[in-house]
Amino acid sequence: MNERLIRAAVSQVDDSILITDALLELPGPRILYTNAAFTQMTGYTQEEVLGKTPRMLQGPETDPAVVQRIRDALRTGTIFKGRAIQYRKDGSTYWQEWHISPLRDGEGRISHYIAIQRDVTADVEREQQLAEAEQRLRQSQKLEAIGALAAGVAHEISTPIQYIGDNLRFVERMSRRLVPGSEEEAIDADLMAYAREQLPRALEQCFEGIERVSTIVRAMKAFAHPPMRDKTPSDINRCIRDTVTVATAEWKHIADIKLELATDLPAVTCYPGDINQALLNLVVNAAHAIQAREGDVDPGRIEIRSSASEDHVKVRIEDNGVGISEQVKERIFDPFFTTKKAGKGTGQGLHIAYAAIHERHGGELLCHSTPGVGTVFEITLPLLADGKAA
Repeated sequence: MNERLIRAAVSQVDDSILITDALLELPGPRILYTNAAFTQMTGYTQEEVLGKTPRMLQGPETDPAVVQRIRDALRTGTIFKGRAIQYRKDGSTYWQEWHISPLRDGEGRISHYIAIQRDVTADVEREQQLAEAEQRLRQSQKLEAIGALAAGVAHEISTPIQYIGDNLRFVERMSRRLVPGSEEEAIDADLMAYAREQLPRALEQCFEGIERVSTIVRAMKAFAHPPMRDKTPSDINRCIRDTVTVATAEWKHIADIKLELATDLPAVTCYPGDINQALLNLVVNAAHAIQAREGDVDPGRIEIRSSASEDHVKVRIEDNGVGISEQVKERIFDPFFTTKKAGKGTGQGLHIAYAAIHERHGGELLCHSTPGVGTVFEITLPLLADGKAA
């Protein structure tokens, strides 16, 4: 097969093809050949780019990390695959998918590089739109879950507010009776002794009530907070405590919750809102599993433990509910799958938790269960945002 035929064939393909020499010193490899698709994609003719470096296609929006990965691949003679923002001749940008391979001579030395490029702007835009839609869906479902818990949260707030009010009224009445010259009652020794004993206790209960209300409001604020664009170092123990607080009405009359949280737990780089949502779904699921038990059984129990290894944090949520059969366990993370009666569940809770842990954080969500005994969910989260160890 002659060279003219090969050139004719290459010039007809839809993907942009660019061939450079193997010069690695700055400014880098020089362009030796481009096909017609390259001109259509970039607006540059072959004559305009011959002898120049592909860096002319880069600009301020090109990810420096991708550029460094390309340089590393060229230096080590390995294949590079990836995406980057590139610039056309008119200054407009597009998303390009690269496949760069070394070409070797008869002695195995790298003589050239060939870069096959494809415009994937439409694909990236669709992926971004899908990601934004999924983000809006997660936020909507999170707010829906909070709305479902709102009545219970309101009750949890009203209780401490009530005894704060009762104690403050008591303090107010006592202060009137202890004012010198009060017409209501003269101050006597018994009244003073009673005041010394009861006033500090009443004020202490007020402070306890205020702290309880603050805890509930802080937890609700953490759950209702709009999703963050970037991951941030977060205290998983705080996420667990906030979850237990927000879900109090779901488990309070069904089970006792026991927390065993590691005191030396390192911060995890994550989306805290997603972690909160996953934990909430798992805790509510545990409460519902206990509620579904029938007959004379042990008191409901939910145990939540956190621990850390060298590069991961683990959270274990265990209940003594009805358990899950092997057939059902195979489908529990599927979207819209539920074993609950109509109107009792959407089948999205465990799916959302799975997506948050696996897809958003590169972690693991595992389920171990024995019917009639209970269920354990284990969350494993990498310490760093990219899933690598510190």
